[in-house]
Amino acid sequence: MTMRWHSGTDRRQAWFFTFIIMAALLMRLLNFDYRSGDYKYFLFDWYGKFQSGGGILSLGQEIGNYPPLYTLFLTVFSYLPENLYLTGIKLLSCIFDFVMACYAAKLTALYSKEKAGWAFAVILILPTVILNGSLWGQCDSIYTGIILIALYYLMRGKDRRDAVLAVLFLSIAFSFKLQTIFILPVFAYFLFIGITRWYDYFMVPAVYVITCLPSLLMGRSASSLLSVYLGQAQENGASLTIKFPNFYSFVEKEITDLTTAAAIGILFTVGSILLIAVWAAFRNRNPSFEFALQFALFGAMYINFFLPRMHERYGYPADILAVLYAVSRKGRIPVALILLVCSGMTYMQYLLFLNSVPDMACAVLRLLCLVIVGRDLLVQCVRDRECGKPVGVLE
Repeated sequence: MTMRWHSGTDRRQAWFFTFIIMAALLMRLLNFDYRSGDYKYFLFDWYGKFQSGGGILSLGQEIGNYPPLYTLFLTVFSYLPENLYLTGIKLLSCIFDFVMACYAAKLTALYSKEKAGWAFAVILILPTVILNGSLWGQCDSIYTGIILIALYYLMRGKDRRDAVLAVLFLSIAFSFKLQTIFILPVFAYFLFIGITRWYDYFMVPAVYVITCLPSLLMGRSASSLLSVYLGQAQENGASLTIKFPNFYSFVEKEITDLTTAAAIGILFTVGSILLIAVWAAFRNRNPSFEFALQFALFGAMYINFFLPRMHERYGYPADILAVLYAVSRKGRIPVALILLVCSGMTYMQYLLFLNSVPDMACAVLRLLCLVIVGRDLLVQCVRDRECGKPVGVLE
């Protein structure tokens, strides 16, 4: 990938970005020996089961609660010595940190080539990105990186092929992580304005089924493979929010029937965001890059705020999109900073058991950011109707 950091790039800029890359690598390597609670209580136990089950042959067993595609990677890593097993997991996430940064830059370049390098650099050194993959050993950069690839093709929109590629990468992201749903509102919007087609989305279940084939061949039941996400959605039924400050931080203590409240919350969130996507499609059929990016961010933030049972890491895609939003829109760096600080606080609750900022305070800040992004979306909608530069396949 060729990037232009600035018109008239000089040696100092080249050295600066070289320093950023080397610093990003070093900061990640320093974290590789850390073993989180997730590793000690889950991943390490699965490592033993993968090995005793015969490595790849263990795919026929129901080990862990990850989807089959990521489980396949964990199984491959189980062939490594135990001290390198966690390294393999973290290395995969760190590789996607760089993939994510590259496509953040490519996305930004659709709007401003001069700002692309800054998007790349900022994403690489974000504390939450570094902590998530290299310290915690989580895989959020994998599905988020693939989401950015999908958004790149969706917003580039040179021809019909780009729209198909966008849905294909959306399908791959979904096969890695259920939380890909956070980006669905912008895809719904592009569906409603005719850039993607309804039949494109058959790729989502098709790709997932393809990723199930190795496990099926090893003897695992189809029902257990197809119900992985259902099982994840039903976890933590005793709470409406799992260390993620949002709407339920205000009301959870007053609710007695959590199951009914969760069902209402899901119906409200899905129904209302679809109505917003329909309204946006009706009002703006020729979206600019700014509108498309802001709608992607708004949709992810909206779902984070109103969907029940959000975990502390589920703001990850919104955090990344907020950086691109801050880079592309003047005066919005504070919004990205607030979201990143709130995410950092939730990480600290899990990793260091620190609770320095009350959940309600972070929830109020997240709501404020949601309102600001929503307002910007309305303003951009008006601008697009007057003189927008459309993106996407419009024929």
